Amino acid sequence: MTKIILLSLLSCMPILCAVQTPEEKAEDKLYLKVGGALRFHYNLSTWKDDQVKRAGDFGYDMFRLNVEADFKGIKLNAKFRHYSQVFGGAFLKHGWFQYDFSEQSQIQVGLQQVPFGIQQYNSNNWFLI
Repeated sequence: MTKIILLSLLSCMPILCAVQTPEEKAEDKLYLKVGGALRFHYNLSTWKDDQVKRAGDFGYDMFRLNVEADFKGIKLNAKFRHYSQVFGGAFLKHGWFQYDFSEQSQIQVGLQQVPFGIQQYNSNNWFLI
C-alpha cells in the first residue's frame, strides 16, 4: 500500500514538470513545493530502573512528505506520513488533484482530510501538525 501511494505521487511529477514554451503566460509556470519532516523522541522514565541505567530511550516517531504543485490549472496537494508500526504504519493523510474550470468553479478528486478535535490546538488531535 505504501509503495502504491508513493508511486502514484511520483508518477504525477513528469506531468507537472513539463517544459515551458516562450508563448506560455507567466501564470502557467510550474509551482512545486516539496517538504517534510523526520521526527524522533527521547524518553527518560526515572521510575524504570533499566531505562535509568541506559540514560533513557531514543526512538523513531514519524516521517512526513508534503507535496504541493500547480501547473496550468491542475493542482496537486498530498501529505504522506509513516509512523512506527505500533502507531499505524504508513498512510496518506490527504492527497487530491484539483482542476480549475474558472475562478469560480473547480473539481477536486482524491482523499480529503476530515478535521476532528480542537483544530487550533495541535495537541488535541491525532495529526500534531
